[in-house]
Amino acid sequence: MGIVRLGYVKAKAEMAFAGKSVTENFSGTVYGIGVKHAFSRNVAAVLEYQSVVFSGKTIEGTNYKPTSNGVMMGVQVGF
Repeated sequence: MGIVRLGYVKAKAEMAFAGKSVTENFSGTVYGIGVKHAFSRNVAAVLEYQSVVFSGKTIEGTNYKPTSNGVMMGVQVGF
């Protein structure tokens, strides 16, 4: 079975440069696409690609727009 993920994410970034420390919060959107295979009624395997795009911010005169990409593999067990 194919699966699609759409969601909201918030992250805290802590940066240190030139002897100064800055903490900022970034928010963004997470997108994902993947597959799920049920081995039985209570056990399934999942493989998913996720991409997170955060909103940009200017900090100390520098523009930052963090992103994150990853692959998730897992097993789901229902009780």
